[in-house]
Amino acid sequence: MANGIKPKVSWEATFSESTDQTMVRMVLHFASPEDLDQIVAMGFKEGFTMGLDQLDELLDAGH
Repeated sequence: MANGIKPKVSWEATFSESTDQTMVRMVLHFASPEDLDQIVAMGFKEGFTMGLDQLDELLDAGH
């Protein structure tokens, strides 16, 4: 990371509901491919996957 500055990312999240399921759509916008590479190197993929798994469990528990 240059100068200790963390990469910036903007998030867009939408939730849509149907009779028996919820669709979650996440769009992340990065200023550059290098910012994406940095956040992936920081463990983003694993952490984000864990968060989505927890969200799935919460949504299942609500049924």
